[in-house]
Amino acid sequence: MSRSGDQRRHERFPSNLTIKFARGEGAVRDISAGGIYFITDVPLRAGQELNFTLRFPDAAGGPISATCTARVMRVERLGARYGIGASISRVDFRRLPRRHS
Repeated sequence: MSRSGDQRRHERFPSNLTIKFARGEGAVRDISAGGIYFITDVPLRAGQELNFTLRFPDAAGGPISATCTARVMRVERLGARYGIGASISRVDFRRLPRRHS
């Protein structure tokens, strides 16, 4: 029998995206349809709402920006950094203009 913390509603995908939010940025470790886990220098609190942006520069058809709303579910101290697990409640995608070389 697995622990309840190991049961996920959505498959998680490893990522090397950068997450940007009002107070800073971080490195995304994994993402799913319902959540995100990232590493940051910014101390966040469990329970706080978080608005952030992700960019997918290599998306088929051109770059995409995703503006998201989430709730911080867990904060792990990782030395001088923090591991943040957040539950995503809203995602708005927007196609970005292509850069011309």
